[in-house]
Amino acid sequence: MVIDGIGRPKRPRANAEMIIEASEHHFRQRGFDKTTVADIAKGLGMSPANVYRFFHSKEELRRAVFGRTLDSGYSRALSISKLPTSAASRIKRFLKLQHAMSINVIAYHRTVHELILLSFNRDRDLVDGHIARVSDVLASVIADGIDRGEFAPQDLSRLPTIFIMAAIKIWHPLLLSTCRNDRPDELLDILCNALKQPIPLAPLK
Repeated sequence: MVIDGIGRPKRPRANAEMIIEASEHHFRQRGFDKTTVADIAKGLGMSPANVYRFFHSKEELRRAVFGRTLDSGYSRALSISKLPTSAASRIKRFLKLQHAMSINVIAYHRTVHELILLSFNRDRDLVDGHIARVSDVLASVIADGIDRGEFAPQDLSRLPTIFIMAAIKIWHPLLLSTCRNDRPDELLDILCNALKQPIPLAPLK
């Protein structure tokens, strides 16, 4: 079996993408629990058996929809990382955008938020893979900031992941829904200003 970058099996693109798009639409409209594979198949004008040719269960469809959501977040991070602005402004722009989008989902798209919470609990491998990919993008931005003299030299082997976890209240769907942070700028200013000085990291045991 061929596996993609964050641990999902690759399938024939055209039909699989069509089914994922239809699944996402139904999950948004009705919620994951109330949607059946028969609903998805009916909307596509095909039989449930044809859906099962590509996805073995509704759970597998949920995982595919969640993976696509993570892919979109990674693409945004990558796009913003290439903007011709300061490293700090790129870091803040991505995390503020992620925060704004998450708040919007919580406020206006309950079924989507419930699906994301469910997936965060069930798909730790996808979440961990996504954090690793975004950490790599963040590392490249911090490295660029170091080269420009904007940030102090840093140990980039672990710092980007630590930075992301320090900003967890800005992007984690459960924390945002239970302890809403409406002022991400203050935290991001503190974190980016910290990069202006060398940050000593304790050795791993």
